Amino acid sequence: PTIFNHLTLKEKTTKLAQKENIILTDGSKVMLNAESKITYDRNYNIKNRFINLKGEAYFEVQESDLPFIVETAHGKSTVMGTSFNVRSRKDGFEVGVNEGIVSISNDSTVIQLLKGQHLNVPKTFNNKSISDISYEKYPDWINQKIYCKNTKLYHLFDEIERTFNVKIEFSKPSLKYMTLTGIIVAKDIHQVLETVSLLTQHKFKLTGGIYTFI
Repeated sequence: PTIFNHLTLKEKTTKLAQKENIILTDGSKVMLNAESKITYDRNYNIKNRFINLKGEAYFEVQESDLPFIVETAHGKSTVMGTSFNVRSRKDGFEVGVNEGIVSISNDSTVIQLLKGQHLNVPKTFNNKSISDISYEKYPDWINQKIYCKNTKLYHLFDEIERTFNVKIEFSKPSLKYMTLTGIIVAKDIHQVLETVSLLTQHKFKLTGGIYTFI
């Protein structure tokens, strides 16, 4: 199986604090977020346009008679031509649409997202999961921002660690469950931590390369 996959599949992977722009053979564009991976057939755009995603990516899909399919552990997104974001990690599943229509399915459910709509769920989804995108220039990460809406700090810090390849710890376990609402400009780690400190009224202490939230 390993040799077969090597001969038939292509793979693009990003590390911590790394993003990559990929242009597929049909002209579709993929922006791969940090610590993410896409896998696709070497014959992509001949018989199928099938992408397997682990992590997060933004897609600008060229129109074609072949459906463009993004499969994740949480569900499958199918389009003909559109711009949309998919995030599939252990902590949840998100799909948001900037242009066109995206059909999302799993073993039991099929729903459609229209332009300006998204879903953001821990795991399962249905029509009640659909909501409007609540901020401009979606998704935040391709615009060097982090959007928070009652976001628990341990979720936020996971994203900061992934984006900047840093380590953040909590001085007390209870601090993990503090929530934060706002848009954080994410051009560099120092600016991000200063904004978090301002919004939470808590400080960070840097010791031995590890930031501790106190």
